[in-house]
Amino acid sequence: MNDYIVLDGKRYKARFPQFDRLRRKPSRERMTLGGKLDVTYGPAVWVLWQGPLVVDYTPGDTLYGSSDELDVTFDKTVALTYIDHFGTAFTPPIVGNLPRQSLTPVHDGAENRFLYTVRIIKATEV
Repeated sequence: MNDYIVLDGKRYKARFPQFDRLRRKPSRERMTLGGKLDVTYGPAVWVLWQGPLVVDYTPGDTLYGSSDELDVTFDKTVALTYIDHFGTAFTPPIVGNLPRQSLTPVHDGAENRFLYTVRIIKATEV
């Protein structure tokens, strides 16, 4: 298992186990007048990866992405190449917001790191 994920061809340190996968089955349940449970399921299962990424302002290794590169990747409105901790490749979109927290007071210092929180979703038809 890797200690990083790959987004759009660049590696990003993903803190495990905080960066993890969640499977969600869209469904709606209701109680019938006869007192029974009635459940309807959607035609797909969502797989959601979310959690913190530690991103260097200026990475020392060209395989790793910088904070500017992650911002550019997030701004794309197409599905991206994503490789999880286990080396499995997917092409989901990144969704939601991209909160960023500087880990030092000098935001543009070469030694600075940022903590980003990302959400990546893929729908798999069942």
